[in-house]
Amino acid sequence: MLVAEGSLPFLWLAIWLAFVQDHPREASWLPENERDSLEDTLRRESVELEGSEEITFLRALLRPQVFLLAAVYFCFVSGQMGLLFGCPARWRSSGN
Repeated sequence: MLVAEGSLPFLWLAIWLAFVQDHPREASWLPENERDSLEDTLRRESVELEGSEEITFLRALLRPQVFLLAAVYFCFVSGQMGLLFGCPARWRSSGN
């Protein structure tokens, strides 16, 4: 079972490498004008990023989005722990 489940990601890797393109110019399903427009946008954004200042790790941690994601994760884990530890106690006390 371990080998069967472990081999599925390698099968998916082969499918991924065969069908997923890495860059817009390799996407044959995309019309040429959209492909050119997308490449221009990517090139422009990379030039803008090269000129931007470097953000430190501490400064990135103090962003409001990080606090929001941490709060969401805390609520998610708290709910899971409540179910994990609360439900077995209820089942035991109800006699089921």
